[in-house]
Amino acid sequence: MSPTGIKSMDREVNVAMEWIIDAENEFGWDDRQKTFQAVRSTLHALRDRLTLEEAADLGAQLPTFLRGVYFEGFQPQKLPVKDRDVEDFLGHIRQEFKQMPVVDAELIAKKVFKVLCDHVSKGEMEDVIGMLPHDFDYLWEEGQVKRPSST
Repeated sequence: MSPTGIKSMDREVNVAMEWIIDAENEFGWDDRQKTFQAVRSTLHALRDRLTLEEAADLGAQLPTFLRGVYFEGFQPQKLPVKDRDVEDFLGHIRQEFKQMPVVDAELIAKKVFKVLCDHVSKGEMEDVIGMLPHDFDYLWEEGQVKRPSST
């Protein structure tokens, strides 16, 4: 029997799990909860640094269950946040892992960005990076996504 008994829901759970497993493999971890926390914290930090329109565009390309996680606690009237530099972004990720101080926020961001690039359209990822300050560029693998020339 399927986990939910609803085919479409089971399919969406499986798609979300593929993304989580891809992230877990990128990290080299054997800890799905920690991986989920890494994906969640990075998605929230990224979402809050995008305009409302761009946050919605990125969210539309996420699997249904990860889209729900992405929009959890969403406050569109506060977008984009004022603390937009990369250190503030990484600080948000570190804050989510305050019980595990050994977590490398840069590594988490790089690996989650790679998973996003593997699953989200190239055009959307170019739009996302185009919304971020240039000090974020080192978090994207070489050739992974191209910053639009207008920024």
